[in-house]
Amino acid sequence: MRFPVPSEVEESASTRGFLALCRQTPRPGSGQAYETIVNPKVDAANPDRVGTDVVKVTKIDNLVVKFSLKRPYFKALENLSFIRTGILPKHVYQFADPDRFNKRVSDPVGSGPYVFEKWDVGRGVVLRRNENYWGRKPKLKKVIYRFIANPVASVQALRSHQVDIVIPEPEQFAELANDEHFCKEFCCLSYWTPSTPFYYIGWNQDTPFFSDRLVRLAMTHIINREEIIAHLLQGHGRQVTGPFYPDRDRDDPNIEPLAYDPQMSGQLLDRAGWRDTDGDGLRDKDGVPLRFKFMYSNSYALFERLAKLLKDEAAKVGVEVIAEPCEWSILWDRLNRREFQAYIAGWAGDAVEDPYQLFHSSQIGNGGSNFVGFRNPEADVIIEQARRTTPRPVAGDDARSKLYQHLHAILHEEQPYTFLFTRPTFRLVDRRFKNVVVHKLGLDYLEWYVPKSEQRYE
Repeated sequence: MRFPVPSEVEESASTRGFLALCRQTPRPGSGQAYETIVNPKVDAANPDRVGTDVVKVTKIDNLVVKFSLKRPYFKALENLSFIRTGILPKHVYQFADPDRFNKRVSDPVGSGPYVFEKWDVGRGVVLRRNENYWGRKPKLKKVIYRFIANPVASVQALRSHQVDIVIPEPEQFAELANDEHFCKEFCCLSYWTPSTPFYYIGWNQDTPFFSDRLVRLAMTHIINREEIIAHLLQGHGRQVTGPFYPDRDRDDPNIEPLAYDPQMSGQLLDRAGWRDTDGDGLRDKDGVPLRFKFMYSNSYALFERLAKLLKDEAAKVGVEVIAEPCEWSILWDRLNRREFQAYIAGWAGDAVEDPYQLFHSSQIGNGGSNFVGFRNPEADVIIEQARRTTPRPVAGDDARSKLYQHLHAILHEEQPYTFLFTRPTFRLVDRRFKNVVVHKLGLDYLEWYVPKSEQRYE
């Protein structure tokens, strides 16, 4: 399942932060949690959207539950093992009135290594160690998440020891990693994991502009991804042309990124019938000017710079871009209602991807994540076939990977997204924390500890 990433700050806090710590490692459980999760009247992200095709849930005994599916699905075990939810108490998550249940948002209950203590709205969340946790207890007794929207202020808070770990902007990381004095006090971590997000611009195909493939291609040709990586990311990143993690066999290695070529962009717009017919410097067609709003999260400075870049480059080819910054909650709501023209965000995912959620036509509207309205019958068939295909043990003979390479080619041809870049995960950590190990899947905060002599809090 993919997780939305308006910026890595929100990604860490929402999908891998305090909620994950309140959950648990998968264990056998009852079907009640599943019934609540997939209930369409529950106002929450719906894991059933990934298409587990469950037809029946049967309790075998107090430790075993049986799921019956319509068809094979290679991620069924992962999606049904409560990896993302944990075992949930029936007296809390069973309900008669979904509207009343939806209002219960400020006191989450789970069964993970930490329990919820306090939510100071707009300022932070406090978790304390779950002393009744069934597994190995974490060494840190309390975790406090502070909400600091300004990236400069967050680093200042780290320097003054008001916080212990920060997610920096790329420019900040590049500067601080080369600061010898800073590195004596803090670890500067840069690492890749299979769930590393890719960033993209999404074009709403239900608009008069982006319903035309030629216009989407033209927009991609005005994006100088090499310059973005070199200057805005300070060299910490790489171009992507599809939704799959680089250097694996899911993407087609023969596909090259569309070049930065404003002249080609203008030619494509001409072919699509968008020309400046009234001499005002702005292309138009059938009386409609080629002017669109570009939505992005206002908490990420990088997105603001990218919006300015897009606006400047679009103006060179006779297109007007209107920057539309907004809070993440507003952006996410508008994406779900598909009330936008274009936007920038990212998707963080799994070690093994399933593009169904993002690109299958059934996921347009009704809580699905195909926000841009991509419709392609051939792509639908490929995605469905891939979901029923398990990898073969022989290297180079993975039928699902071959299907995904075909899908990659279709996405490259159609450009429902302008795929921009992926980049390493950045973390700045106070060196008083020990056993900070970067694993293949990233950091495990449950392993961390602070020696008695360096502890600051009660």
